[in-house]
Amino acid sequence: MILELKGIYKEYQQGKMKVPVLKNVDFSMEEGEYVAIMGPSGSGKTTLMNIIGCLDKQTEGTFFLDGVDIKACSENEMSDLRLNKIGFVFQSFHLLPKQSALANVEMPLNYARVPKKERRERALKALDRVGLADRVDFKPNQLSGGQKQLLNLAATMVMGPEILILDEPTAQLDPIAAENFLGTLKKINDELGITVILSEHRLDNVLAYGNKVIVMDSGKIQYCGEPYKILEHNIDEDVLKLMPMATRIYYESGMEGADEKTPISISDGRRWLERLVYSGCNALFLFSYTQIQYD
Repeated sequence: MILELKGIYKEYQQGKMKVPVLKNVDFSMEEGEYVAIMGPSGSGKTTLMNIIGCLDKQTEGTFFLDGVDIKACSENEMSDLRLNKIGFVFQSFHLLPKQSALANVEMPLNYARVPKKERRERALKALDRVGLADRVDFKPNQLSGGQKQLLNLAATMVMGPEILILDEPTAQLDPIAAENFLGTLKKINDELGITVILSEHRLDNVLAYGNKVIVMDSGKIQYCGEPYKILEHNIDEDVLKLMPMATRIYYESGMEGADEKTPISISDGRRWLERLVYSGCNALFLFSYTQIQYD
């Protein structure tokens, strides 16, 4: 088990008041799992990601990262864990604008004093893995938004992290670029066995990639389990609004719990709607009705 959280409670001091942000959060991950964390604004998912990434500590509860009790760690020890075990990708593009793609990926290795030959080899391999082998000499302003985020991913991967933590990495990407990024991330997860923890607001394809989804609301975990079984549990309406349109249509139609899997991606939804049309159901009316309900 690569990480385990039990009874996590986190509060912040605001003036004379103590404001609880996380309340009795329990979950664990095995090495190589791909977990998507979702929830509306203010649900506590960012605070949870900060704790998992050793950027903050819980007020109460226990958190073990690869057997290490994080609450007992000093700031230096937490810094070492972030450096040696964890890779971060954020929604902003943290790139050096005047440097090439290759130089951007080499930069963290340079700080780690990796020899020049090895540095170049590892950087080229990382760029190839994210599909940017033909863009090594390009500067960030010559890349699309999706390519910039893939470059961020390559610069993180080059350090060989055991855990990847991604905080809304597709927030600034168009749908096609977002799908390409998530597909590349899933490929890395499958081929290298790196543990992935992804927080996203856009969920059209995220649910289809993860093997576990965590739904948060008001600082608590509402659901933790397989994506396809998410509608078998009572999901708050604010959370339901974050679901892909296909999932909302399926839920609104009253078909959850049927023999077929819940559609949790665009392609799932397309196939499901096609089956409805072939069976004689007025899928267009169903889609229009559901869109009105949630707009």
